[in-house]
Parts: sequence; C-alpha cells; structure tokens
Amino acid sequence: MTLELEIADVGRDTVSLSWKRAWNDPGAPSSYHVFRCEPPAALERIGNVVGATAGARKFIDPACQPSTTYVYEVVTVGINPPESDSMTVTTRPPTEFTDGDDFFDNYLSAVFARDTEQDSINWCPRWREHREAVVVVNELWRSYEAHRPPDDPTTPTTERAVWFTVFGYPLMERLFNPQGGFHGCYLKDGTGGLLDGHGGPQPSLPG
Repeated sequence: MTLELEIADVGRDTVSLSWKRAWNDPGAPSSYHVFRCEPPAALERIGNVVGATAGARKFIDPACQPSTTYVYEVVTVGINPPESDSMTVTTRPPTEFTDGDDFFDNYLSAVFARDTEQDSINWCPRWREHREAVVVVNELWRSYEAHRPPDDPTTPTTERAVWFTVFGYPLMERLFNPQGGFHGCYLKDGTGGLLDGHGGPQPSLPG
C-alpha cells in the first residue's frame, strides 16, 4: 500500500485529513473518495477530492460531534487496483477545560502571572477558600468556553480578544485589587516581607 492517510488536526467538531502517495507510484488517481463512519456503522462517502498528481491532498470534515470516535477512509479513483488507507480518531471534548479548577491550573494562572510582591497587586494562594474568587474563576472559565474560536485555524475571529476585554482583564483586575476580596490575607511586615494574615473562609455579606 502506497497511500498514506494522516490526521492533520482534530477539533471539537472538525477533523482535518491529509494523505499522500509516493512520487514514484505508477498511475495517477483522477480523484480520491473520502468515507466516514461511527463504528460499528458502515462507512459512508462524505467527500471527493480531485487530484491527478501524486502530491499530498487534504480534506476538512466540518460536520463532527464533540467526544465522538470516527473511522475515516480514503480511496483512490481512476487507478486499478484502487488504493486505500483508514484511521480512527476521537474529536475533542465539548469544552477545552473540564471545570474552573482545570481552567485555573492549566491556563489562567499562567496567562495572568503577576509579581504579587507589588503593592498594587494582591493574591491569595489559598484563593479556593474565598467564595468570591471561586465564583469569579468559574465564571471566567464558562465565559472563556463560550468565546472559544472555531476549530478551523484558517477562520479569523475576535472571540478571544472579546473575552480578554469584556471578562478576563476586568475580573482579574478586581481580584488583584489590594482592596478586594484578598485584602488582609498577606500584609507587608515593614521589612519587605509578607505576613500571612489569612483568616479562613470569607463571611457572607450581612442581611
């Protein structure tokens, strides 16, 4: 078999295929048929890619479901005997991160890394004990997922910029504010060091 199928990219609802034949292969296919199925269902043709040379070919399947396993097969048309190759792929989950904690640990904490020894910035390493911070981080995660750009990297989008402008920067600046919810957790000791003034979970507002 000289036809080689590869998975170029996998998204939530998009799978990009790439395949090629060796340059010294005899004969040139007039086109390639692309098939897909969800096992154990039978393969169904979903596309046709015209190509009379032996170079690489690509196909983008934009009609997938998140967290779903598919079998793809590419078959040459116009040469005898036909050549084929197949692969199995599972699309990404419907959200990039599983929850607020996953979002904080693997994205937010790195993107918004700050020098917390500055007087203008306050942060509590025990932020999960602050109800306000937990709610804000979870809302940042939900809004982030709602503003994810399309999986197709060739599609320009402003979704991520909108998230930073409307949600990311304003809410994180509120959390970093020295007079905000972390006020009193870590206080200057007069020598440049910090004193742990954390007093446990924050109380609810009265009334």
